[in-house]
Amino acid sequence: MTSQKTAAKDTTPQVNLLFLFPSDTPPGTSDEHLTVVKALKNVNPNGAVLVTTPQDVALATIRKELNFCRKMDVKVLGIVENMSGFVCPYCQVHYLLFDIPIKGPF
Repeated sequence: MTSQKTAAKDTTPQVNLLFLFPSDTPPGTSDEHLTVVKALKNVNPNGAVLVTTPQDVALATIRKELNFCRKMDVKVLGIVENMSGFVCPYCQVHYLLFDIPIKGPF
């Protein structure tokens, strides 16, 4: 009599975690940026999502942040333009909060 063992099927649910670490760092010195990147290196983050506003001065800041991410070997997952417009909840008309949307390329 031959006994065959059937392999037990793994029924452990697979969990993909999304961990967000929002960090509002001021432009200027990159001390805060360095501290955050160094603190997160041991958890091996997938990358960073940069948030900006549609102003010319913000364009210069986001370029600096992109260069910082490249130098620190942090992958940029995306750039989000915040506060670019407002949709009126009553009439559904879209209003720009600033004169013109931000211009690329970054």
